[in-house]
Amino acid sequence: MRLRTLIVLRWMAVTGQVVALIVAIDHFGLQIPVTPAALAVALAVLANIVFVLGFSETRRLSEPEAMLTLLFDISQLAFLLYLTGGINNPFALLMLAPVTISATALRLRTTVFLGAMAILLITLIAVRHEPLHDAQGGILALPGIFRFGFWLAIVIGVVF
Repeated sequence: MRLRTLIVLRWMAVTGQVVALIVAIDHFGLQIPVTPAALAVALAVLANIVFVLGFSETRRLSEPEAMLTLLFDISQLAFLLYLTGGINNPFALLMLAPVTISATALRLRTTVFLGAMAILLITLIAVRHEPLHDAQGGILALPGIFRFGFWLAIVIGVVF
């Protein structure tokens, strides 16, 4: 897997995360812990800057390097989801992206590991997360059956 591919994909993810946070806060008035969320996004930016400055973008990553890079992306997204309502956040579906990338470019064993980590983290944030508050302070949460269904759909997507 080329480093450039992962750098471009991470820039796309960072852009989406920044836009989603700005829209959630400014347009919808959601009460999101801005400092930890901004730090999570900044960490992804820093990782990309290190890759851009430290390595040739045409460099091919070894299997362990690609796995660690995708594991970072899964973990960073899980942390953002933890801060923003967990499985109640519709962007939880994006946990599928790093596993899908792995499935297209890496070995089965690596993909199984990343898939297991994604399932573990999505399960943890389904159970434990910071509640998402609207502008009036009310908690935004799906009914339990929908949370379970959303969690199950993500798990099935990862396995598939």
